[in-house]
Amino acid sequence: MIKIITTAIVLFLLSGCCNNLCYYLDEKENLCNKITCKIAIELKNELKLVPYGSGGQAMDQIKMLALCFIYREPVEIDQARKLLIASVDKFTAKINENEDIRPYLNNYPFKTKNIEIMIFIQDPSRNNSEPEKLCVVSIISVHPANRYLPMGKCG
Repeated sequence: MIKIITTAIVLFLLSGCCNNLCYYLDEKENLCNKITCKIAIELKNELKLVPYGSGGQAMDQIKMLALCFIYREPVEIDQARKLLIASVDKFTAKINENEDIRPYLNNYPFKTKNIEIMIFIQDPSRNNSEPEKLCVVSIISVHPANRYLPMGKCG
C-alpha cells in the first residue's frame, strides 16, 4: 500500500513539474544548435576532431559561440595551430553564411573574436601523463581586445 501511495505522489509531482517548468528552445537557440551541430560534424569528417561540447553567450543577442573537441592523435604546436585556425575559420564561415541567424547576431559578420574553440589532445594509447606532450589547445576570448592561442602541456 505504501508503494502505491509513494508511486502516486511521485507521478503527481512529475506530471505537475512538466506542465509548468518545461523549457522550450526559441528560434535563436534552435539556430545556434543547428549551426554548431553541422559544423561539429563537418570538422569531425574533415579534421578528425571529435565533438565534445558546445556553448555560447546569447542572452539577448548571440555574442559568442564555442565548441570543444577531442583530437586522438599526438600533434606538435604548429599542427595544433593549424587545427585551431581551420576550425575557427570554418565555424565563422558557417555562421555568416546562415541568413536566418543574422538578426540574432550581436555583430554581422561574426568574427573570430566571437568564436571559442578548445581541443583536447588525446594520445591513441590514452596516455596523457607525459609532461612534454601537448594536451590542450584553445582560442578563447578573455577580453574583446585580447585574443590568444594558449597551448597547454600535460603535467
